[in-house]
Amino acid sequence: MITVLNPLLQPLAVIDLYDNDSIDETINGEYKFSFTTLIDPDGKSEYLTDSNLAEIEDQLFNIVHHRRTRAGDGSTLVAVECEQVSYDLVKYEWADGFVHAGTPLQLLTMVLEGTGFTVGTVELSGFISVNLAEENISARAILMEIAVQSSGELRFDRYSISLLVRRGALRPVRFQLGKNLKGIVKDVDIRSGDRVTAYEIDVLELNSLPEFYGLEYFELGDTVGIGDPELGIDEQQRIVGYSYSPRRRINSKVTISKKIPGITDAVVSLRKTTVVKDKVYNGTRIGPENGFEAIRSDNMARTVMNATEGIKIQKGNGSGSSWTDVIYLDTEGNAVFSGKVTASIIQGSEILGGTIMIGSGDNAFRASDWGIWLGDEAFADADFSVTPAGKMKAVDADFQGRITATDIEGGVITGTKYQTSDTLWPRVVIDPSSVAFGVYADEHNGILIPAYEDGISKIRFLANGDESTIYNSPTAGLVISGFTATRLAGPTVHLSPAGNVYIPAWSRLYSDNEGMTLQDVIDNIYSVLNGKANVSHSHTVTIPPGSAGGTFSVS
Repeated sequence: MITVLNPLLQPLAVIDLYDNDSIDETINGEYKFSFTTLIDPDGKSEYLTDSNLAEIEDQLFNIVHHRRTRAGDGSTLVAVECEQVSYDLVKYEWADGFVHAGTPLQLLTMVLEGTGFTVGTVELSGFISVNLAEENISARAILMEIAVQSSGELRFDRYSISLLVRRGALRPVRFQLGKNLKGIVKDVDIRSGDRVTAYEIDVLELNSLPEFYGLEYFELGDTVGIGDPELGIDEQQRIVGYSYSPRRRINSKVTISKKIPGITDAVVSLRKTTVVKDKVYNGTRIGPENGFEAIRSDNMARTVMNATEGIKIQKGNGSGSSWTDVIYLDTEGNAVFSGKVTASIIQGSEILGGTIMIGSGDNAFRASDWGIWLGDEAFADADFSVTPAGKMKAVDADFQGRITATDIEGGVITGTKYQTSDTLWPRVVIDPSSVAFGVYADEHNGILIPAYEDGISKIRFLANGDESTIYNSPTAGLVISGFTATRLAGPTVHLSPAGNVYIPAWSRLYSDNEGMTLQDVIDNIYSVLNGKANVSHSHTVTIPPGSAGGTFSVS
């Protein structure tokens, strides 16, 4: 019986009366079902439309063609043609082609992902490459190519797809004239370049008879014998095609050959008929010398991958015999690039090369044997540069840590603190926050010029920790203050005040040579004067009248 299902696989009708039924299957080829039935008044035949499915022998077929006719006797018939549901894979296309390598299981899983089909049994495990670079290649065509490349045979079970080493088995069945062989056609074809002999045989299936049940069973893929003495045929070959009535297997047809027909020629035809004009394709191959190769069809580029040399991406000259590495990754982890490397992050403990460049024009950073520079592609015009000798040029800089140098040269140096050393003596310190300028022999001896402190400008002199100071006060003026003695020394010392020179007393002026103060000298003068004259006496001087000169006497 035939069960009609809707797209959700829900039963709609069961058809018991049908005729001209035939299931036709070829290894790695077609898989179809057809039948004819009456258009019955109970309405079952109305479900035989191209939106539904037919289920028979636990297999699912899409209804793809139905034709309704009226016979001469007035009866109405509907002829139905179906395809196994695996033909749905024609609707799933790979827009950019399918060029992949892997195990058959990996490739089948990749092709069937998202199609609703599942991978069944996969008996092959070798590494293969599938090269279908055609645009919009269907998933079903890819399945056929996987079968070719793996030398496997596909089996379709509803929505499950298996890839077997071979279908069928070696059976003790023989199609013999006078026994079960009703008709035979011998077909010889050399169009593919090989001589292919096939036999199309009409057979009587003896296995359907009780006395032969189990003895004459055969199925698609079996190796069986054939014999027709009149045609000189006595061979043992495989059943590569099988057509039978699922309602009653009696008169069937088998195709027997040593070669599976159609699949290789179909794939070659597929490649030839779907190539887009002027489009460049990639071909792949696997060999013992080069390993995996992907070669562009114009021989201008190829990729080679193997476990001996590593991975190479090469440019060619179109001949296919001359290749130059542009990217080479060896098995030691080394990489060689002949062009530009563009990456968001390049990380490594050591990077070696001739020139490194980031950016372009006036926003370029470069490093070469000239040094490193930033701001212009030309080293001489860059705003920032450092030579291999360590000479740096910069327009401006902001340092957070320590700067150590033998010489610092410049017009203006601005900062918070400068010192020649923080551990060694002598040193020079410039620090506006404490001592504006200081020259130290050690921490107890030196000259300090503080910033304007408490309204006074100072120069401080340290000697063994004791301080002498020269300072200028708005009220006191310029002051020289010594810790002990203060001396003005030199060949000549000039005091040229615009006003008075103030001292606390004459006794503060002391002569080292005389051993006395100025007050002592004044006191001595007063003492001498007091011994030479009386305070109350007087003298008379007479000058003669009219005298113009001469001497006079005092009495």
